[in-house]
Amino acid sequence: MSFPRRRELPWHIRDKTVNPKPNNTALTSKFNKAQQGFTLVELVIIVVLLSIIAIVAVPRFTGNTGFTEYAMQKRLLGALRNLQLKAVYDTRANVCYKMILDTGSSPEFGPTTDSYLSGQEATSCASSIDYEADAFTRSDLDEIANDGLSFSAIDTAQTISFVQFDNIGRVSTSEGNCASTCTLSFSGENVASICISSEGYIHAC
Repeated sequence: MSFPRRRELPWHIRDKTVNPKPNNTALTSKFNKAQQGFTLVELVIIVVLLSIIAIVAVPRFTGNTGFTEYAMQKRLLGALRNLQLKAVYDTRANVCYKMILDTGSSPEFGPTTDSYLSGQEATSCASSIDYEADAFTRSDLDEIANDGLSFSAIDTAQTISFVQFDNIGRVSTSEGNCASTCTLSFSGENVASICISSEGYIHAC
């Protein structure tokens, strides 16, 4: 006895039967809910957070408060090391490799001259800043004060008006020789200092 062969459904009907179209009702409900927007409480929280960012964070990125001290520290550190290096390569006894440190109401720093050629000996030992010297060796007029900074230069609890170097790199000041370490500091929101030992070791501290 034979049985009739089972008839195969066409593929497009069979696929729909085996894999019926999924029910998207749940997905549609979630999508619609996501499109409803923010609640009033959420909007208030966002406004408060943006206000805090505007007041606190933006000035830190747009202004120079808290960074100028360190920029000025790096400049003076480089200027002192440059001056010391020049002194080491000059064996003349009557030339001064001198950095003026004005810590008054309009603080400044800079060398006495930019030229250490023969005939400039007296100028190199002066007590005023040469504002014609290279910009990387000095501050500009009123620059430190305009940045809202103060400047101090101390050798053993005494304010000093200059530091200078001899031909082996040792330091001397208007008050001594940094026996207990000289400290030069720029103060604003932070304090950025430079320390100089009597042997002439200059470093940020």
